[in-house]
Parts: sequence; structure tokens; C-alpha cells
Amino acid sequence: MTTTTLVAPDISCEQCQRAIEGALGQLAGVSNARVDIPSKTIQIIYNPEKVTLAKIEEVLDDTGYRGPDINSPIDSAKGERAVRQP
Repeated sequence: MTTTTLVAPDISCEQCQRAIEGALGQLAGVSNARVDIPSKTIQIIYNPEKVTLAKIEEVLDDTGYRGPDINSPIDSAKGERAVRQP
């Protein structure tokens, strides 16, 4: 299992939290997804042999939340991917 924290600047409320956690929770290979509204982050525990980070990003985009740029560097101190701004 792999744990990663993604930044999603569009998170603003409990409805966002439910939508994201629900969508990611239905994705095969994701064992847990937890949204932190104040920090606008999503902590995801997943099996990289069953689901890719690119697929997780696609689900976030489909849910209406801009996913992180999959090619962005990871801040290893925080375990976060930078978000590409439009």
C-alpha cells in the first residue's frame, strides 16, 4: 500500500469532502481517502498494483475537483504533489 497526500485547492466544504471521499472510495485499489477541508488536501491510501495515481487524478477531475499535475515534482518533506495553476 502507498499513502500520498494531494493538494486540491477547490475543496471548500463538507459536500466537497463527501463527493471526493465517495468517488475515490469506490475506486478499486483505494483503501482509504480522507479529505482535510482546512488544508485543502486529500490523503489517499492505495495499492499501486491495482490503481495508478493518474487514475486517481482522473476520478478527481471527473468529480469536478482539479487534480494535481501528475508530472509535478513531489515535495518529499510533505509528500504532496504541486498543483498546476490554470
